[in-house]
Amino acid sequence: MTDRTLMVLYSTATTEMHYNEGAIMATLQNVNAILPKKQPELNKRQKALVDTLVSTGCSVGEASKVAGFKGKTPGTQGYATLKKPHVAEYMYQQIQESFGISSLKAQHKLLSLTQNAKSEYVQMESAKDILDRAGFKAPDKHQHQIVGDFKVNIDLS
Repeated sequence: MTDRTLMVLYSTATTEMHYNEGAIMATLQNVNAILPKKQPELNKRQKALVDTLVSTGCSVGEASKVAGFKGKTPGTQGYATLKKPHVAEYMYQQIQESFGISSLKAQHKLLSLTQNAKSEYVQMESAKDILDRAGFKAPDKHQHQIVGDFKVNIDLS
Protein backbone atom coordinates (compact mmCIF):
# COMPACT_ATOMS: atom_id res chain seq x y z
CA MET A 1 0.00 0.00 0.00
CA THR A 2 1.12 3.53 -0.70
CA ASP A 3 1.35 6.13 2.00
CA ARG A 4 -2.01 7.63 0.85
CA THR A 5 -3.95 4.38 0.98
CA LEU A 6 -6.92 4.18 3.28
CA MET A 7 -7.59 0.73 4.59
CA VAL A 8 -10.87 -0.15 6.25
CA LEU A 9 -11.32 -3.44 8.00
CA TYR A 10 -14.96 -4.26 8.63
CA SER A 11 -16.14 -6.20 11.61
CA THR A 12 -19.31 -6.05 13.67
CA ALA A 13 -17.23 -5.59 16.80
CA THR A 14 -14.24 -3.46 15.74
CA THR A 15 -13.27 -1.40 12.72
CA GLU A 16 -9.93 0.24 12.36
CA MET A 17 -9.05 2.90 9.83
CA HIS A 18 -5.40 3.60 9.29
CA TYR A 19 -4.10 6.52 7.28
CA ASN A 20 -0.44 5.82 6.60
CA GLU A 21 0.71 9.42 6.82
CA GLY A 22 -0.01 9.17 10.51
CA ALA A 23 -2.47 12.06 10.51
CA ILE A 24 -5.55 9.97 11.22
CA MET A 25 -5.97 6.83 13.25
CA ALA A 26 -9.42 5.97 14.46
CA THR A 27 -10.82 2.90 16.09
CA LEU A 28 -14.52 2.44 16.17
CA GLN A 29 -15.73 -0.04 18.73
CA ASN A 30 -19.01 -0.82 17.04
CA VAL A 31 -19.82 -0.43 13.37
CA ASN A 32 -23.53 -0.65 14.13
CA ALA A 33 -23.29 2.63 16.02
CA ILE A 34 -22.49 4.52 12.81
CA LEU A 35 -24.71 2.65 10.39
CA PRO A 36 -28.17 4.10 9.76
CA LYS A 37 -30.85 2.21 11.59
CA LYS A 38 -33.45 0.47 9.49
CA GLN A 39 -36.92 1.86 10.00
CA PRO A 40 -39.49 -0.69 11.12
CA GLU A 41 -42.10 -1.79 8.59
CA LEU A 42 -45.63 -0.44 8.83
CA ASN A 43 -48.23 -2.88 10.05
CA LYS A 44 -51.70 -3.14 8.49
CA ARG A 45 -53.36 -0.80 11.00
CA GLN A 46 -50.68 1.90 10.64
CA LYS A 47 -50.90 1.77 6.84
CA ALA A 48 -54.72 1.81 6.92
CA LEU A 49 -54.70 4.78 9.31
CA VAL A 50 -52.48 6.89 7.06
CA ASP A 51 -54.20 5.82 3.83
CA THR A 52 -57.62 6.68 5.28
CA LEU A 53 -56.46 10.08 6.53
CA VAL A 54 -54.84 11.04 3.23
CA SER A 55 -57.60 9.75 0.95
CA THR A 56 -60.65 10.97 2.88
CA GLY A 57 -59.43 13.90 4.97
CA CYS A 58 -61.44 12.67 7.94
CA SER A 59 -60.44 13.14 11.58
CA VAL A 60 -57.77 11.00 13.23
CA GLY A 61 -60.45 9.44 15.47
CA GLU A 62 -62.56 8.38 12.51
CA ALA A 63 -59.53 7.08 10.59
CA SER A 64 -58.41 5.15 13.69
CA LYS A 65 -61.77 3.36 13.87
CA VAL A 66 -61.64 2.54 10.15
CA ALA A 67 -58.07 1.25 10.58
CA GLY A 68 -59.18 -1.11 13.34
CA PHE A 69 -57.95 0.56 16.50
CA LYS A 70 -60.06 -0.72 19.41
CA GLY A 71 -60.81 0.43 22.91
CA LYS A 72 -62.19 3.57 24.49
CA THR A 73 -59.68 5.91 22.85
CA PRO A 74 -58.95 4.92 19.24
CA GLY A 75 -58.26 8.59 18.39
CA THR A 76 -55.57 8.81 21.06
CA GLN A 77 -54.02 5.59 19.78
CA GLY A 78 -54.13 7.03 16.26
CA TYR A 79 -52.34 10.22 17.31
CA ALA A 80 -49.67 8.17 19.10
CA THR A 81 -49.22 6.06 15.99
CA LEU A 82 -48.83 9.11 13.76
CA LYS A 83 -45.98 10.40 15.98
CA LYS A 84 -43.82 7.36 15.21
CA PRO A 85 -41.08 8.37 12.77
CA HIS A 86 -41.65 5.61 10.22
CA VAL A 87 -45.42 6.26 10.18
CA ALA A 88 -44.90 10.02 9.85
CA GLU A 89 -42.48 9.45 6.97
CA TYR A 90 -44.99 7.20 5.19
CA MET A 91 -47.72 9.82 5.71
CA TYR A 92 -45.48 12.55 4.27
CA GLN A 93 -44.81 10.38 1.19
CA GLN A 94 -48.51 9.71 0.70
CA ILE A 95 -49.37 13.41 1.02
CA GLN A 96 -46.72 14.31 -1.56
CA GLU A 97 -48.11 11.71 -3.95
CA SER A 98 -51.65 12.95 -3.37
CA PHE A 99 -50.61 16.54 -4.08
CA GLY A 100 -48.87 15.40 -7.26
CA ILE A 101 -52.05 13.79 -8.55
CA SER A 102 -54.24 16.71 -7.44
CA SER A 103 -51.95 19.22 -9.12
CA LEU A 104 -52.84 17.72 -12.50
CA LYS A 105 -56.53 18.38 -11.82
CA ALA A 106 -55.74 21.91 -10.66
CA GLN A 107 -53.70 22.59 -13.78
CA HIS A 108 -56.55 21.37 -15.99
CA LYS A 109 -59.05 23.55 -14.11
CA LEU A 110 -56.83 26.61 -14.47
CA LEU A 111 -56.51 26.04 -18.22
CA SER A 112 -60.26 25.56 -18.45
CA LEU A 113 -60.88 28.85 -16.63
CA THR A 114 -58.47 30.65 -18.94
CA GLN A 115 -60.37 29.47 -21.99
CA ASN A 116 -63.99 29.15 -20.83
CA ALA A 117 -64.69 31.46 -17.91
CA LYS A 118 -67.53 33.92 -18.54
CA SER A 119 -65.73 36.70 -16.71
CA GLU A 120 -62.82 38.29 -18.52
CA TYR A 121 -61.32 39.12 -15.14
CA VAL A 122 -61.25 35.41 -14.21
CA GLN A 123 -59.72 34.58 -17.60
CA MET A 124 -57.04 37.23 -17.13
CA GLU A 125 -56.18 36.17 -13.55
CA SER A 126 -55.95 32.48 -14.47
CA ALA A 127 -53.79 33.34 -17.50
CA LYS A 128 -51.49 35.45 -15.28
CA ASP A 129 -51.25 32.58 -12.80
CA ILE A 130 -50.29 30.13 -15.55
CA LEU A 131 -47.64 32.53 -16.84
CA ASP A 132 -46.29 33.06 -13.31
CA ARG A 133 -45.95 29.32 -12.77
CA ALA A 134 -44.26 28.91 -16.15
CA GLY A 135 -41.60 31.43 -15.12
CA PHE A 136 -42.94 34.50 -16.93
CA LYS A 137 -43.87 36.54 -13.90
CA ALA A 138 -44.39 40.25 -14.43
CA PRO A 139 -41.89 42.44 -12.61
CA ASP A 140 -42.99 43.53 -9.17
CA LYS A 141 -44.05 47.15 -8.95
CA HIS A 142 -42.44 49.12 -6.17
CA GLN A 143 -43.65 52.41 -4.80
CA HIS A 144 -41.11 54.49 -2.98
CA GLN A 145 -42.19 56.99 -0.39
CA ILE A 146 -39.86 59.75 0.71
CA VAL A 147 -40.38 60.98 4.23
CA GLY A 148 -39.00 64.28 5.41
CA ASP A 149 -38.82 67.93 4.46
CA PHE A 150 -37.75 69.01 1.04
CA LYS A 151 -37.78 72.38 -0.73
CA VAL A 152 -38.41 73.27 -4.31
CA ASN A 153 -37.22 76.66 -5.58
CA ILE A 154 -38.58 77.87 -8.88
CA ASP A 155 -36.92 80.92 -10.31
CA LEU A 156 -39.33 82.67 -12.70
CA SER A 157 -37.12 85.67 -13.48
